[in-house]
Amino acid sequence: MEEYEVLPKAESHRLIDFERAEILTLESFPPQFVLTVSGKKPYMNMEVSLEPLVYIRQPEYWGSRLWGICPVGSGYPS
Repeated sequence: MEEYEVLPKAESHRLIDFERAEILTLESFPPQFVLTVSGKKPYMNMEVSLEPLVYIRQPEYWGSRLWGICPVGSGYPS
């Protein structure tokens, strides 16, 4: 594991930050909820994906991660 930790981090797949999060309630029965986030992407051609965290047991609150995926060698700063 130590050898793995010292390797350079992947540049094409990174956690990214966001400026605003909003939960929308859909008018359905039972009610459904949609989480949306907004902010500025670090690269114009970056694809952004909001993915839930995986838990072994049910937590009190469910977490999500915002991933930024950029094609290797083609990142254009925004």
